[in-house]
Amino acid sequence: MALPFPLEIQDLIIDEIATSKDQKTLRSCQLVSHTFRLRSLHHLFASITINRVQSPDIGERLVLLKDIMLGTRSLPGITTHIQKFTINARDPPCKKHTAHPELTEAFFGKFELCVILRLLSTQENTRLHHLCLMFTHGFAWTSLHCVFEHTFSSLLSRSPNIRHMTLEGLSGIPSTVILGKKIQKLFLLQSFMKEDPDASARAACGVNDAPLLSASVPAPPPLEYLHIHDRFPAYILSRSPGCVAPKMNIADLSVSIRTPDGFSTIDNIGKLGSGSIGDVKRLMLRFNGKVFKNTILFFVCMYSMPIYILLSTAQAPAFPTDAFNWWLHFPKLHSIALHYRNARTSSSTDELVKNARAILVPPTTTITTTALTRRGAATTTINIVSFEFDFKMTPHPFGPSTADRDYTTLIDESRWKKWSWLDEVLSHPFYASVTTLRVGIRVYPYPSPPTRGAETMAKLDVKEFTASVARVFREMLSLFSERRKVDVQCCLAPISF
Repeated sequence: MALPFPLEIQDLIIDEIATSKDQKTLRSCQLVSHTFRLRSLHHLFASITINRVQSPDIGERLVLLKDIMLGTRSLPGITTHIQKFTINARDPPCKKHTAHPELTEAFFGKFELCVILRLLSTQENTRLHHLCLMFTHGFAWTSLHCVFEHTFSSLLSRSPNIRHMTLEGLSGIPSTVILGKKIQKLFLLQSFMKEDPDASARAACGVNDAPLLSASVPAPPPLEYLHIHDRFPAYILSRSPGCVAPKMNIADLSVSIRTPDGFSTIDNIGKLGSGSIGDVKRLMLRFNGKVFKNTILFFVCMYSMPIYILLSTAQAPAFPTDAFNWWLHFPKLHSIALHYRNARTSSSTDELVKNARAILVPPTTTITTTALTRRGAATTTINIVSFEFDFKMTPHPFGPSTADRDYTTLIDESRWKKWSWLDEVLSHPFYASVTTLRVGIRVYPYPSPPTRGAETMAKLDVKEFTASVARVFREMLSLFSERRKVDVQCCLAPISF
């Protein structure tokens, strides 16, 4: 008599296939047996995404998804397998499918969508832990249908295990979406919360009466990771006196800064104190390395075709207008990282260097150590200082020489030697606890058919490039690298639309 195949071994086999991202084999596994099917569905339907919400067949697809989630007697539904649910309402990149705001608004008023959200909030669905809403930047929350708002809020309140939420491209998000929920990781990507409606009333009644106004306000969620934009109202994170809800412990705080208001937002969050937000351990400041705005200068007609002449103006990363004393707001900080996105390989790094110096060189470094000790900030508790650079290869409308110039500029050691000032800064007693300097470089080739630009990027040897940059940093940071570590990592990340 043959012994039964252990279920644990079956689960390990299917889990290994799912880890390798082999969807074809995983779909075949569900046809082997009943036990193989249950474990395969566990991975196949772990993430559900609704795309192309502006297309004419969206109603039919919603009905199909609803039926699959409900299931039949012979085929159980997939609702209990869903871990992440995403609604991608961004405009399609293809010009042939021009999106209209009214189509997006009509989608969120469909009855089938609300039924799907109600199915996700059933008590049997204990695996759902991540909700994601994605819009084209600037979509107003008030444009959503009132029934969808109520159903979405009910889903957040009734689902016991939703701990992760991502909102992209929304503006005017009410605080009720976040307050009183159990969210631990919140990502607000190009999304803005609604301003404090009681701000004027709080200012009028004074500080002593402010708790009376906030007594009925739900408690903030027990956040552990928070990614926000530069106009995040800090009142959402404040706790009312006597609140018995679990406290926040934001160990990771990430802020995308495009204007100087971002530094004020960080100051306002830090002033809430560890009693409200916990002890921030890791701080990430994200900047746009280069923001190009195209302005139509004039246009000419050639062979009965209009040709527009564009004037591109580059904007430097935002700088703090006042003293940015981040070390005073977060005394238990272990790591600070500066992330520069959309950096052009053909541009100068002077703006990035000035931005980093304004943040990492505090005004107190010019004061004696005795004066720093009196202020209680002689040294920081930071162990790791990180820099991340995302270099994007530019399109090459003027011939292959542009691609060659991008490649040459990227591997040129002179661009990296502009960071030699870090040796003096990190060797100061203020940074005595720093043990590691990390430099991460990601190169994004321009997504296009095989051209001379792609051939040029193929010449980039990642290992050789990493070794070259690491050698430059260790040589110019001689004081720092004597006793501490310099870690450089580079990778080539392709872009696909």
